Amino acid sequence: EHRRSRRDLAWVATTNFGEGLPWSVLPQMGTEFITERGGTPTQIGSTSLFHLAVTFKFLWSPIVDLFGSKRGWVIATQILLGGGMMAIAAATAAPGFAAFWAVASLFAIVHATHDIACDGCYIQALDPKHHALYAGVRVAAFRVAMILGASVLVTYVATISWILAFGAAGALMLLTALVNAILMPRPSAAAAAKPAEKG
Repeated sequence: EHRRSRRDLAWVATTNFGEGLPWSVLPQMGTEFITERGGTPTQIGSTSLFHLAVTFKFLWSPIVDLFGSKRGWVIATQILLGGGMMAIAAATAAPGFAAFWAVASLFAIVHATHDIACDGCYIQALDPKHHALYAGVRVAAFRVAMILGASVLVTYVATISWILAFGAAGALMLLTALVNAILMPRPSAAAAAKPAEKG
């Protein structure tokens, strides 16, 4: 029981780290990148539009419920997010911001889909009586990811290269996907049949 709880602690923490990192990459690192490249105030402020994908994720959330498993969606979207961060890294080498906006907009949709899958998997994989035990871990892991992006990657790595900064974020995301593929449980058929609450 103790070992199983430690495993739950590990996948809950890494999954929520994986939720927080895209939040850091889109508005925080994106804003710093556009500012550093001399973007206008309108262009800088427009990074808040990336949150629209999360606001409207209810429009496609039934797809995540109806097709495949929540675990499969989590891992697949984490891999796509890792690749997306590396694509954003490549887009920073292009002149202007058109390539950055195009890639980041698609990234925002995958990020919102990842949120849907993570919430559903968390509900399915853990006994409802144990949800509160991991609430603090979820918040802490999310915040660590955001702080990592806003401080370490922007303050230190981005001073060397934005390609390196976004690329490092992508590598962290792919590592998160690998860890989750190993540690995340496979909910029973009965649990998987439960409708997931939307966060």
